[in-house]
Amino acid sequence: MRALEQLFEDEKNRLLPTILIRPWTTAKTISKAFDRIDKALGGRPFCADLDPLYSMDSGAPEAIAEIESYYSDYNAWYNFLRERDNCIPYLRFDRSTPDLSSSRLRWMRVRGFAIALRYPFSELQQVSDLIREIEHSNFFVNVDAGWDLDILLRQAAVNNAVRSLSVANPRVKIVVTASTFPESFDGVGIDDTHLLKEIDLFESADGVARQISNTAEVFYGDWATTRRPFRGGGNISTSYPRIDIPTDRTVQMFREPPPESETISAVYERLAEIVVGGDYWKNIPASWGKYIIDLTASGSYGGIRMPSMNVSPRINMHIHRQLARLTDTPSGGTEEYED
Repeated sequence: MRALEQLFEDEKNRLLPTILIRPWTTAKTISKAFDRIDKALGGRPFCADLDPLYSMDSGAPEAIAEIESYYSDYNAWYNFLRERDNCIPYLRFDRSTPDLSSSRLRWMRVRGFAIALRYPFSELQQVSDLIREIEHSNFFVNVDAGWDLDILLRQAAVNNAVRSLSVANPRVKIVVTASTFPESFDGVGIDDTHLLKEIDLFESADGVARQISNTAEVFYGDWATTRRPFRGGGNISTSYPRIDIPTDRTVQMFREPPPESETISAVYERLAEIVVGGDYWKNIPASWGKYIIDLTASGSYGGIRMPSMNVSPRINMHIHRQLARLTDTPSGGTEEYED
């Protein structure tokens, strides 16, 4: 949330994030999570879906019981979302096809709704049949290829899904998402380049849709340099100091094991000094994430001092770069960020 909260206001106006809901560590109710989202986005619209990767293994007991009740009764979940005027709901397809003509779901036609179609797209026929009958355009389908470093191996499946949806309803809006951010950083050193392949995936899918209709609306999305939850226990390599600098199609990574004679905080400061001393740093646009890296390099309070503190600046810079790329509009003006 910190990464979203610290975007420039004009960037928040151009963003429609999908947020997957699960209990948060410090929140006893799911409503508290939504309050935090509203604070971060200033009450702007966002989309919400139950997190498909959540396994009821974290969070306060009260919140776990509440989210379990929503998984058991989707009508209760829809009713909960209905009370949040700025929240656009995702339809759930894993038990049956939702009946949009029912009085319980009629409100979604006014507010709008989203449909998640996740790899391997086993519900493609269900979704295609549903959108074929929809006469309005107040919805979109999120074709999510999931997480995979070799995401382009899923390109044919993504293209087939986009093709089927476009044929079923030529007016459908489609958002193509994926993540190719790594799970392991073994072997990563100073100024290593990790290629992001989400744009390649999108461009191919967009081309498929435009072969069917020159008015096709296919939009780019991604997981904002996040990845699926790590499975299989701890991984010491992920705890080494590392600073990530996103560009349009890459993430530059600066990582170093801490020497026994040096604190982790000192290693982060040295890595940040290397980053800001690089030739391309002046071309990194102003953002909160960049501001945090500068703070780290100067040894000032508020800089990165532990691995978890690297995440929000990276996500913030990534969203900033992608919004500027997609709209061909510099965000936040030319002034440096001020906290």
